[in-house]
Amino acid sequence: MLVFSGMSYRRFTLVVLVALLFAACDRGTEVDAPGDGVGRDGSGEQELAVSSAEPPRAAPDSIVAPPVASKQQGSGVNRAREHYQPAGQVGKTPILSWVNSIQSGILEQLPDERWSVPYLWLDRERAADVWQRGSRYSRPLRDNPVGLRGIRPYDTYWLKGDGRSGESRWGFRDELILSPGTASERSLGYIAPWFDEWRAEGRAKQERVASEMFSAGGQIDYLILDWEDYNTLYTIERDLRILGHTLDDFRRAVVQDPRWPSLRRRLNRAAAAAGYDTTVVNFDADLADIADWNSGHSPKGWVWGRYMHSQIVDALNHIIYEPWAARYPNIKASDYQKYVSGPWPDYAHATWSVDSPTVPLQVGTETTWVFGTHQAPEAYGRTELDGDRPMQIHLPAQDNPPQLPLSKWNPPTNISSQYAALIRTLRKVRGAIVGRPGLETPPLMMWIAGDQYDQSLWVPAGGAPDYQWFAEGMFHLGLHGVTTWLYWNTHRSVDGTGELRVTQIVDEIDQFVGGLSPDSVLVTSTVDWDRDRYLLSGRAAGEWDIYRFTPGQEGSVVASAPFRFRFADGQEVVPVPDGARFEVANTMSGLGHWIVAPRR
Repeated sequence: MLVFSGMSYRRFTLVVLVALLFAACDRGTEVDAPGDGVGRDGSGEQELAVSSAEPPRAAPDSIVAPPVASKQQGSGVNRAREHYQPAGQVGKTPILSWVNSIQSGILEQLPDERWSVPYLWLDRERAADVWQRGSRYSRPLRDNPVGLRGIRPYDTYWLKGDGRSGESRWGFRDELILSPGTASERSLGYIAPWFDEWRAEGRAKQERVASEMFSAGGQIDYLILDWEDYNTLYTIERDLRILGHTLDDFRRAVVQDPRWPSLRRRLNRAAAAAGYDTTVVNFDADLADIADWNSGHSPKGWVWGRYMHSQIVDALNHIIYEPWAARYPNIKASDYQKYVSGPWPDYAHATWSVDSPTVPLQVGTETTWVFGTHQAPEAYGRTELDGDRPMQIHLPAQDNPPQLPLSKWNPPTNISSQYAALIRTLRKVRGAIVGRPGLETPPLMMWIAGDQYDQSLWVPAGGAPDYQWFAEGMFHLGLHGVTTWLYWNTHRSVDGTGELRVTQIVDEIDQFVGGLSPDSVLVTSTVDWDRDRYLLSGRAAGEWDIYRFTPGQEGSVVASAPFRFRFADGQEVVPVPDGARFEVANTMSGLGHWIVAPRR
C-alpha cells in the first residue's frame, strides 16, 4: 500500500506527469541526434555526419552518452576519478628492430626486457656460431632476452639470390620456357607464375637451416619476414624488361605450359569469389588481353594480383614457417603487410595495388593471407596520396559491390593530414580485428617506422619537430591488442633518441594495458573522415575500461568527470559514459586524452 506523506495524491500525479513529459523530451532529443554517444558497437564513437546518400542532419549542441541502466548516474564517474590506478606494466610489450637499424652501442642503452634484434643471416654462417658467438652484424642470439630471441632469415628466402644482385636467376619462381620441345625453344628466365621448384627446394633448404639451429641448442621465439614481391603484373613487366623479353613472350609461354589449364580454372574461381560476373570477367581467352591488365582499373589484373599474392603467402608458410614451427611449436611468426581486411566497404582503406588485399579471395584452402601465427600490418603514418591528386583505387568489382565515391578514400581539406593518416590506419587495423567470414583473425604484430621517416605524416613538416602525432598513433594502436612492435628505423638513429622515444611511448601504453589478452579490444567500429570528428579506441583492463580520445578538430575540455569535450562550433560530446580523464605525468602527447571508466 502506498502512503503519501505531506503530498496529496493529486499533487503527486501532477509531479509524475511533468516528469514523464521531460523524459519524453529527452528521448526525442536522443532520437534526433546523429549519434547517441555510444557508437555503433557500444564504442563511444559519434556519427556526426551521414553518407552522401542521405540528407545531412543538424547536430545538437550537446551529445551526451546515456548512463548505463544498472548504475546511478555519476557513481561510475566518481569511482573512476577516485579509485583508478594504472596497473603499472603488468607486462611489457616487446619491440623488435632490425640488425642494420640500430647503431653499435645504442642497443645497450635500451631496456633488455623490451628490445631485441632478430638475427639476419642464417645461411652464411654456422648455426652454432649464430647462437653462441654472433657476428659483426649482431651480438650472439643467445644473449638476447629469453622470450625475445628472433630470426629474420633473409638469405634463406631465395634459391639462388633475388635476381637483382648479379645472380643468374630469380629466387622463387619456376623457369618459363617459350615454345618448349621445338627448334625455337628458349628460356625466359625464372619468371613463371608457378613456384613448384621453390616449394620443393626452398623447403629442403629451410629444413636444413632449422635443423642446424635446433641441434646447436638454439632457442627461437620469433620468426619475422619482410617479403614484398607478390608477382603482380607490375613486377612481371618490370622483370621482363630487365631480362630483355616482352609481355607477349610471357603470355605465349604461360599458355603453352601444361599447368596453365589448372591455373586458368583457379583464376576463374577467384574472380567469382570476389563477386565478379564471370561471364564478363574470366580468363578463358588465354591471356589475350593481358597488355590491358596493368592499367590500374582492370578487374583481371586485380584478380591476378590477389591470387598470386595468396599463392606466395601459402608458399612462404610451407617453405619457411612449417620447418621452424615443427621444431619450435611456440614460435611467433609474421610477415610484413600480411593481414586480413574487414568487410567491404566499411573497412576498405586506400592501399597500393601490391599491398595487402581489401577483399580477400576466398577460394577454399587455396587462399591464405596471414603468414605464421600473427597478422602484421604497417602503420607508417601515410595516406597513400600522391600529392594533391586523388587516390587511384583498384576497385574489386564493377557493380558488385558498388564502387565507392572517392571521398571514401581521399580525405577532405578541413582535417589535418595527420588525422587523416590515423583514420586510414584505424580502418586497416580494426578491419584486421573484425576479419571476414571464413577467415581466421590471428592476433596483431604492428610495423612502425622511425619517427623521422620521410614519407610519414606523423611528424608535421616545417618548424621544430613535433612527435605528438607519432605518439598519438601508437596510443591508439596499442589499444587494439598489439602483441609485438616491429620497429623499422629508416634513418638509423645515431644517438638512440628515436628508440628511447618509442620506448617511452610503449611504456605509457603498457602502464594501462601491458600484458593483457589481445582479445580485450573494446572498439572495432569503422571510422571515416567525412563523419567522425574524433577518434576513440579502447581496451578492457580488469575491472576498468581504458580509452584514448583524439579530437580531429579544434576544441577544448569542458569537464574531466564525466569527460566532456567542446568543439569550436559549440558542439559538445561525452564519449564514454561514466568516463573520467586520467592525466599522465610527462605524457608523450597532449593532443588526446586518456579516459578510464568502470568495466560495464
